[in-house]
Amino acid sequence: MNKRNDFLCIGAVHPDYIVKLKNNYFKNRTNPVIHKEKLGGVAFNVASKIAFLNEKIELNSINCNSRHKKEIKNQGILFKEINKKIHKRYYSSVLDKKGQLILGLANMDSYEKNINLKLIKNRKNKKIIFDLNFSEKVINFLINKYYKNNYICICGTSAHKVYKIKPLLTKIDTLILNKQESKDYEKSPPLKCGQRECVADETT
Repeated sequence: MNKRNDFLCIGAVHPDYIVKLKNNYFKNRTNPVIHKEKLGGVAFNVASKIAFLNEKIELNSINCNSRHKKEIKNQGILFKEINKKIHKRYYSSVLDKKGQLILGLANMDSYEKNINLKLIKNRKNKKIIFDLNFSEKVINFLINKYYKNNYICICGTSAHKVYKIKPLLTKIDTLILNKQESKDYEKSPPLKCGQRECVADETT
């Protein structure tokens, strides 16, 4: 292994709003909650873990405000925007008092339509990690652009989104799903798949 690997994460970075109930949920009434906000997004979360391990990491996503860029930089991540305008996006989750997800709300349309492919550079000899928040067209373009000269990893945000890109699976080296998604993947009809690894992440 090299002293420092060269990683590139491509995908989502945005605010995550977390609302946790203090007590049991009561319908048709006000429920007291604890509210937290943090920077999230699949690609950002993966990049921050890689940076923590002191590996060289770059994050490509749609543009962020200066506060978020500073937070990304402070974590040791090099950020490159792939559009100029800042578009609002976020993920909100409602948790029960034990911390289990009740409802997730995603305002993610910005990732589907605000990518300037001219701002995406050629890459070689990198470990490239994609989430699946960008449009199928953009993901298709990027994987076809990079797979011959790089190691390609997909961090699936849902089993459904993985099936949206099934024509590309022969060009992917590693597919990462969380525990529930990997169960859904196994129950689905078999794919002619070329990835070398399918990893179930039990921490998500």
